[in-house]
Order: sequence, then C-alpha cells, then structure tokens
Amino acid sequence: MSESWKQEFVTYLEESTSATLLVSQALAVKEQNLPARIYKYRCDNSYTRTNLETNCVWTCSPAKYNDPYDSWLSMPSNVLAQLLEQSLEKKTGNAKKYSGGVSQVALNTAKNLKIFRDLAKVCSFSGVHDSILMWSHYSDHHRGLCIEYDLTPLPYHHAFRRNLYPVFYSANLYDLTNFAEALAGPGQNFRPMMPLLAMLYKFEGWQYEREWRFVREVPQVQADAVASAPVPSRIFLGTRFDVSASKELLDICKDKKMPLSKMEMVDDKYELRATDFSG
Repeated sequence: MSESWKQEFVTYLEESTSATLLVSQALAVKEQNLPARIYKYRCDNSYTRTNLETNCVWTCSPAKYNDPYDSWLSMPSNVLAQLLEQSLEKKTGNAKKYSGGVSQVALNTAKNLKIFRDLAKVCSFSGVHDSILMWSHYSDHHRGLCIEYDLTPLPYHHAFRRNLYPVFYSANLYDLTNFAEALAGPGQNFRPMMPLLAMLYKFEGWQYEREWRFVREVPQVQADAVASAPVPSRIFLGTRFDVSASKELLDICKDKKMPLSKMEMVDDKYELRATDFSG
C-alpha cells in the first residue's frame, strides 16, 4: 500500500499557520488512512489488568520513553539568533544595535521549545499484532499479551480516534527551521502544528514498530496519567504465556467478553500466527 498520503498529511500541518489553519484537511487525510485496528503490546502485570478493567491506557511524557530522541524538539539558539537578526535587519536596518537582546531571546526560546515535549502525554500502539521483535521488546519476551483496539465502531470525533497520529521514520531529526523563522517573523505566520509534527518523527531504526501514537496535549506540565480508551476487541497471548499463572487476566477477559487468541510459532519460517484460545 502506498504511503504517499503521509506526505500530504505532513504538508498540511507544516503549512498550517495562525492565519490559515489546515488542521481539518490534515485530519481528513489521516482519517482516510487510519488502520481498522491498532495494537498495544504489554506485560501481564497489575497495571495492565487495571487498565483492561477500567478501559484505560497509560499516557506519559515522551521524555520517559526508551528512545532518548523521542519527540526531541531541538533548535540551536545560534540558528534562531541569526533568524531573529535577519528579521530585525529588515525592520530596522540596524540589527547590531539589538544583538545582545537577540542572543538572550534566542537562548530562552530554544529552551522553551523543549517544554512542548513535557506538554504532551503519549501512548504508543502498533499497526501489527504479530511482530516477533515487538513481542520480544514490549511483552516480556513473549510471556505477555497484545491488546487489540478496533477503531471502526468509533465516530470520527471520538477523542481516542481523533488524537491518533502516524509516526514517521527518518535518518535525521525533524527540521524546525521554518518554525523558528515564523517565530522571528510576523505573528500571522506562526506555525502552531510543527512541534506536534516533531513529536511524530522517530529514528528510522524504529520502523519495525509501525507505530501509531495517541497524543494528549495538556495546558501545563503535569503528572503522567491514564486516558480513556475503547473496550479492547481482542487479546492475543504470547507464545510463552503461562496460562496457569494468569487466571486473573483470563477472568477479566471472560468478564468483559473479550475474545482470546494465542500466538503460535510456525515450523518452517520466522512467523507468528494467532489461533483461537478458549482458556
């Protein structure tokens, strides 16, 4: 399947300014390409069981993710200072007169830019349920589970559906130069969606995760917390899942009438397949 739609989505957000918001166009493109289902790989522990019982997911600052570059919003202060000086030169013809103040403003702005990272609460999902690496990294070496969420019954404006975004993979950090140029220019050129885009870019080595992420924006820095989620549509158990030691989890699935499947290894290839599981 072609993923050219992703560039269209990015373009709408990059070109969205305080004077001309193009967010609705971006969301419409995303909506047309939203997967029918997304998946959350989890360990079988008390936190997972509580979230299943209460139909919640854990959202946290991306600064706590395993990738230190996750949602890394960075703009060197010297680059921003140069942009500010160019803007002042156009306006006053004597940017050197303000050079001291420009340097301080640029330094403060570069620091404040990173605060955007702490104003987002994120929960990551995958587009696949049968990734050997994902089971290994996020589901206790295949001893855990993978939770399926069916998005098709959710209306367009449902908060969970609306705030799901695709992740883009790149060899380079997201370029915030245009964002900085807008800060240095007229107010109507401010590009409010670029910090969000920066949070959707990850190092290309993570591409196997095929990530979609739920992003909840908060007005001020606050503690990590749960967010409401749909009732899971299915639970996949890992190939090493210990049925005898996980009665509590199985009981929750039974009480909530969530279908169960178990991942099985294929004999002749590196592949996992799901089979129905009755318990």
